[in-house]
Amino acid sequence: MISYFISPAEHSDRWSVDPVQLRAQISAHWPEARFAAELLDETRHAIEWQLQMSEGPVEGALNRKGRGVILRGDVCDCATVAAWFRTTVPDWQELLFYDDGYNVHVSLRPGITAEEVARPFLDPPPV
Repeated sequence: MISYFISPAEHSDRWSVDPVQLRAQISAHWPEARFAAELLDETRHAIEWQLQMSEGPVEGALNRKGRGVILRGDVCDCATVAAWFRTTVPDWQELLFYDDGYNVHVSLRPGITAEEVARPFLDPPPV
């Protein structure tokens, strides 16, 4: 399963995601979301969840610092989650969506659609 990441465009200590608030937002948007049981202190994730999407499951996690999200699943489904996540973050915070090799990255600007997020991964530019 391919991993995708969402993180600030530049290192920022000004912004982070509250895991309790994110869990509530995920549950409100995807009532069928499943969350991992209480995590041990040594894990690097603040919360972990799984969503059933159109192409299959998407596994997600918020890192302990609340500044990074990892998504595993189909790129179009992960792009849907990324576009939604953008709506939960203040407009001033620049975010990137990228693959695990940083081969392709997309700026998650406010108002971006899932199709705009996924397109570069589906039709990469010629080499």
